[in-house]
Amino acid sequence: MITHITAIILRLLRTSEDLRTDQRGAVIMMVGLGLFMLIGATGIAIDMSRLQTSRAKLASALDAAGLAAGSKINSRETILVVNNYLDANFPAGFMDTTITNVNVTVSRDKSILDLNVTANVRMKFMQIFGQEYVTIAASSQITRENKGLELVMVLDVTGSMYGSKIGDLRTAATDMVDILYGQKETVDNLWIGVVPYVTTVNVGSDKISWLRDYDESRYPRRYPNGATKWKGCVEARNQWPENNGLDTTDTLPYTGDKAAATAEQLTTAFPMYFWEDEVDNDWIDRRNRVTINEDAGYSNEGGLGPNVACGNEITPFTSNKATVQGAIDALTPWRRGGTMSSMGLAWGWRLMSPSWRGMWGHEDARLPLDYNTPLMSKAVIIMTDGVNEVYRQNSLGGPGGSDYMAYGRIEEEKLGNNINTRNEGVGVVNAKFATICNNMKAQGIVIYTVTFQLNNSSNANNARDLFRNCASHADYYFDSPDGATLRQSFKTIGDSLANLMISQ
Repeated sequence: MITHITAIILRLLRTSEDLRTDQRGAVIMMVGLGLFMLIGATGIAIDMSRLQTSRAKLASALDAAGLAAGSKINSRETILVVNNYLDANFPAGFMDTTITNVNVTVSRDKSILDLNVTANVRMKFMQIFGQEYVTIAASSQITRENKGLELVMVLDVTGSMYGSKIGDLRTAATDMVDILYGQKETVDNLWIGVVPYVTTVNVGSDKISWLRDYDESRYPRRYPNGATKWKGCVEARNQWPENNGLDTTDTLPYTGDKAAATAEQLTTAFPMYFWEDEVDNDWIDRRNRVTINEDAGYSNEGGLGPNVACGNEITPFTSNKATVQGAIDALTPWRRGGTMSSMGLAWGWRLMSPSWRGMWGHEDARLPLDYNTPLMSKAVIIMTDGVNEVYRQNSLGGPGGSDYMAYGRIEEEKLGNNINTRNEGVGVVNAKFATICNNMKAQGIVIYTVTFQLNNSSNANNARDLFRNCASHADYYFDSPDGATLRQSFKTIGDSLANLMISQ
């Protein structure tokens, strides 16, 4: 641009020299020369001002386009997003400027986005001297910087996730993990945990001290050698009539001597998940023979044993991509009991609550970090393929109105006084889910929610509303009607989780 302006100034000087050496009409010519020089200087100043304004506007528009495209860096929409943002922030014809070229380059590890744009500005004055257009340029570099993140994936592995659906979930979760780790096996200050849930959550069989009622005598003497006794699943706290709200909090369990504990201390510990021998889970026959068949996943409709419907164990925070991937690959559907997203979300919170530091055996003893630790974020993704449900396996009969679940059987009214039907139970579970969401968001935890293959029934739409309202932002709720959309949802979440900054 300076070269163009210099050339025009030289032309003006040559013209003024010709006029100066012509002695005819000296006074008139001198006046004319002065006016000519003044008009020329004014014209150049105007054109220079327009050039600077256009360039500043173009650079600002490119930065905005880069930040927007940075969140799409793993999709095919990157260049489309850049062009759309340039169109929106640098309107066609602005200052008689026309964009001539846009170039977008993504680094191999998808951590850096380089953007370059050129444009032609049509001159108002300088075109008199043959300079119709001047080319301007702008560049921007967006660096995706993972400043620090504690992420928990809370994933529905109920029986309805059978077949291709569980495969779609594994693929989608893997896509997101690949985005966060890139080509690396570990990333500084990135920790991921996984919480699979059914009607209950498996905290791990080494957590017996968290229980209020573990009792070896509950197992018959003929219990098979080598068979798992307590697998690690727990019931919910706050079973009516306690009414203490502990099932929606991150309060620590009392882990001391239960025989010496006060009643208040005992309520903070978790009831042991133990499906008694019943008609719909007849694992002790009339001859006191014990049959355990608990680990066959979805196909095990007639599963037998005290741990039926107890799913995959929680994976505590790890920085190792292979460990996270292993937890994802191990996901399998588990029939019976129902769906309780409230249980899954509560345990996702407890996995990242600083109050629970030292309880999980996290890879790093400092974890979970305090809330609002500088340059660190806490985020949860919760995904479901259905509505919250108090389930009953009708084909097997049963002693009451539901399967055994995180609140016993529905007729026991452990969800609340006079809450003894499945529909009433679902209403209570939904309210607990909303309470947990609000409690987590109040601590600054970012929540992403995903619904998968829901139909258009009123119950499904209620579930959509429940998950939409739980999300920290309207854009953080994703309704995924099929596997391809689920993959894109997790990719978008992965992009969102990567903090962006303008590095140049």
